[in-house]
Amino acid sequence: MERKQRDFHQRLESMARNDCAPQGNRNYLSDKFAKELRRARDASTKNTQNRCGTLTLPCAQVLKSNIPYEGPSKPTPMSHQPRGDCPPTSPKAKYKKHGEPQCGGGGHRAGRSLVQSRVSDHRSSCDEDAVDHVTESPSRPRRRPMLSENLPPYDSKRTNSLEELEEKVEFLNTHAQQLLKQVKREQNDRERLTELYDEALDEVRRLRERDRPPGQDLEARVRRLECERDEAFAKVRTAQVDNEELKMKLERIGEENQRDRQRWADKVNALEHRLHTTDADRDELSRRHNHSLEVLSKMELQQEEQKARLTSLEDQKQDHLKQIENLGCFVKDLELTTKQLHEKVDEKRHEVHQLTERMTEVEDIIVKVDQHMQREKDRFIQMQNDAYQAQVRNQEVRTELRKAMRKKSSSRNCD
Repeated sequence: MERKQRDFHQRLESMARNDCAPQGNRNYLSDKFAKELRRARDASTKNTQNRCGTLTLPCAQVLKSNIPYEGPSKPTPMSHQPRGDCPPTSPKAKYKKHGEPQCGGGGHRAGRSLVQSRVSDHRSSCDEDAVDHVTESPSRPRRRPMLSENLPPYDSKRTNSLEELEEKVEFLNTHAQQLLKQVKREQNDRERLTELYDEALDEVRRLRERDRPPGQDLEARVRRLECERDEAFAKVRTAQVDNEELKMKLERIGEENQRDRQRWADKVNALEHRLHTTDADRDELSRRHNHSLEVLSKMELQQEEQKARLTSLEDQKQDHLKQIENLGCFVKDLELTTKQLHEKVDEKRHEVHQLTERMTEVEDIIVKVDQHMQREKDRFIQMQNDAYQAQVRNQEVRTELRKAMRKKSSSRNCD
């Protein structure tokens, strides 16, 4: 019977640990926190054993699972002390009946079926909570629009880094909300599990008390009730320690999330400041670029004007070349005319020489010759004047030609 009772308690504890507890709660506490929890629980159980000389109830094994706990557990109803003078030395002997097989008959089967039904109800409620948790995530608050969505896409690298920082901040906020929801859900699961276990113990005690004989030893019963009270106080203290540690852990996680959020917010502000400075630099560069474009357009206009002026100078040069060619032809004509005039002057001089030679011979015709000579002299003077004027004109033409050649050479040097 003791083996059956041990198997029953083991199955009940396994259902409480594995079936009723959510999957995410089993690895909730860290190893260090679990060691401290076990150390405090062992110390409290040792103190209880030293005071009462008994072992702890199997419900203390529930605390070994990583299920958060908050608030004291419900007080268990007092059960009748078994027949005998000494208190029970173990939780198994605490509910043993004298003279009858323990947990036998239909009472044990009814209690087991009732516990299994309540465990299945609690499991279905846990599944519903898990479904609610799954359906809660799509209905979380809408994401606020990121600042990088309204920025111009001129600096893709800084914009991407700003978006990553905003996504990290949003992820931290969502993670903190999920942690709070998970803590609340685990507290509800812990309360339901505690109530379920207390109801199961009450049912087992009630089934055992139904067939228990009415005669009980009052002193043993009082000692047993005192032991149960001490055990309940130890459980309450352990649960309070667990609750305080969980609260401290939650506060620490909240502070870390707050620091992370502040750090990311500072980084976002720094990036926004750098972004504003980059905007100012971009405006300055765009202004310089526009000014450079204006200067370039002015230089292009000046280049066009210079090209037009150069073409006009080329036309003027061609005109001057034509004028120079015309002047060359004119100079050649003047040279020919002067040559002819020189030839005529030579001829006239020869004629004058002949006339002077004939003067001695033709004195009779001196008057005629004088008149003729006077006329010839006048013509000669006129011809000399014409020759002189031709020379002067030739000299002027040469000077103009030289000036034109100088202008041409200077224009070539300028080109």
